[in-house]
Amino acid sequence: TGQRCGIRLSGDAELFARGGGEYAAEYMTGGTMVMLPDPELAGKYEVVKGKFGAGMSGGKAFVYVRCGQDIKKHLDPNLEVIEVSRNADAHGQFMDSLRSFQEMGLSDEEILYWSRNTENQKGRVVMVRPKEEHGEKKAAA
Repeated sequence: TGQRCGIRLSGDAELFARGGGEYAAEYMTGGTMVMLPDPELAGKYEVVKGKFGAGMSGGKAFVYVRCGQDIKKHLDPNLEVIEVSRNADAHGQFMDSLRSFQEMGLSDEEILYWSRNTENQKGRVVMVRPKEEHGEKKAAA
């Protein structure tokens, strides 16, 4: 974890972190960030703090949100939140990301845990991405 985890992440870069600080994903222009706690600590602390994704213009982040946490209060208004457990495309992208981190040392047990626990009594996994990247930017008034 770090105060500026994932700052300026771009291209096809991938980043896995157990949490982020006050400015995580700041000015992100591409790539994929995954922020999940250790499964044994799920629900015990907030993975996202501060202003997540300020200036984010591309890429996507899969983030664990503890039950009762309002993720939107931490987000730039130009970002959207998609519930991974309720969106087949987002769930597929999340699983692809986990498999890529498996090649870098994420255990089979943890991948199995997160594949089965995108939403439970402790929290949920969401995908955060810029609205304009998907044709949802509102026209200027």
